[in-house]
Amino acid sequence: MRRSRRMVTHYFTLKALTRELDASFRHSTIREAFPQPKNELIITTERVQSGDAPAGLFSLHVSVDPQSNYIFVEERNSRAKRNSADVFQELAGSTVRAFTIQPFDRTLNLALQDGRILLIQLYDSAASNVYLTDEHLTILNAFKDRKRLERTHLRPTERQFDQAILDDLQSFRGAVRTSTAETSFPALKAAVPVLGSTFAREALHRANVGEHARMRDVDEVGIERMFHEVRGIFASTEQQGAFIYYRGTGPAVLSVMPLQHLSGARSEQFDSVNRAIKSFIGGARRSRTFETEKNELLTALRKELERARRSLEVAQRRASDSSRAEEYERSGRLVMGNLYRIEKGADRVDLSDPYPEGRTVTIALNPALTPARNAAEYFEKARKARLALREADARIESLNTKVRLVEKMVLHLDNCHTKEQVSEFKKEYARMSKGTEIGE
Repeated sequence: MRRSRRMVTHYFTLKALTRELDASFRHSTIREAFPQPKNELIITTERVQSGDAPAGLFSLHVSVDPQSNYIFVEERNSRAKRNSADVFQELAGSTVRAFTIQPFDRTLNLALQDGRILLIQLYDSAASNVYLTDEHLTILNAFKDRKRLERTHLRPTERQFDQAILDDLQSFRGAVRTSTAETSFPALKAAVPVLGSTFAREALHRANVGEHARMRDVDEVGIERMFHEVRGIFASTEQQGAFIYYRGTGPAVLSVMPLQHLSGARSEQFDSVNRAIKSFIGGARRSRTFETEKNELLTALRKELERARRSLEVAQRRASDSSRAEEYERSGRLVMGNLYRIEKGADRVDLSDPYPEGRTVTIALNPALTPARNAAEYFEKARKARLALREADARIESLNTKVRLVEKMVLHLDNCHTKEQVSEFKKEYARMSKGTEIGE
């Protein structure tokens, strides 16, 4: 199950949420609008008691951050800090007539009594924005890029589809059959794009049609089941409440209907979409904090592992160089045993080595040194090589131990899926790091 932050702004979610928002904001008076934090617009309102609608103070929170679009309402009206200038100042004192959503588009309309409209587009991209327009959709003000957008005409950017296919089996059949996609999942998404990935999977699951089934292999009965299940999903979105499905301890999917294809996952039911969104956002933030901490630890460990592996390669090369101790020793003995045959100032000499098999070897000499001094130099090289070899062997053993330990720690951390597991890992990490070079 993939974590899908976009389910917070799925058309079905926003459509159900709009019904709740309309009940909260209809006939209320806007007090102020301000950004807090960046890319989040907060609109505060006050409603006096009218008929069955009780008095109340409400704050509408809208995020147009490309990485985290959302909208929800809180039943309070406080401004944490006055560290930002008000925006949409012309809204102050305006009365809300209705809160609606454009059909099959993730654009919410907060209509004012004077005919102006506050349009909230939540496309999970840089295109997300909040606009104040007149009744002809001429932009009067905007939350982002105000100077560029002012006095321009607002045009929809969501991809539309022919909603007639929801009422006519033949149209639906034609849409999925003529899709360029070869398999059922992308074909259904292309035919009914408003479904998105999660609800397309749900429709196919309910219709008993595999996600990877080739469309040419799906018979007419399968197509008819898909059609009826898609219609059933659209009907289910009219119900109240919402569900959150979890992966590990973090929220993964928010849905305004129970999802049969996620029936094995832990889930939580909410009596309102607004409460579900607030819980999902809060849980996702906590989950992101956990994921960030885990990823930072994994990055540090993987860097440590890479350094240890490079150090091991260097130590192994040095050990290979140090293994020449016997060669240096043999050269020294040959030079010492043939001093009378070596001319002073020679830079090399060919000598017969009785071991093995009396072969002739060429030995490099320092012409500035006497033959005896050259022999002594080779004996000194042999001594240093033996010492270096002992040190290299110890270093290799230590680095091999470190590499195995860090590999084990990376695997352990990679399998941590909760904040508690990461906390336990950090304690274990501290214990295992004592007496080793990890983290040094």
